[in-house]
Amino acid sequence: MDRISFDSPAGDFAAISLDHDLGGDDTTRPVVLWLCENDRCPPEVRVHTANPVGREWLTGMARRQVRTS
Repeated sequence: MDRISFDSPAGDFAAISLDHDLGGDDTTRPVVLWLCENDRCPPEVRVHTANPVGREWLTGMARRQVRTS
C-alpha cells in the first residue's frame, strides 16, 4: 500500500479528492480526521463515492473545517 506524507517539504496542496469506501472496512475517515485535526484541509475537497452516508460525513467534515479556518 502506498502512503502519502502530508508533512513533506513539497508544501501545501490546493485540492484533494476522496472516495469514502476503500474496500473491506477501510475508509478515508482517518485521513479526513487527521487533516482537520492538523489544520491541513485544503481549500478544495472533492468527494466521489456511491455511499450516501459516507458522502454526508466527508462533506460535513470538509464544510466545518472550511468555516472554522
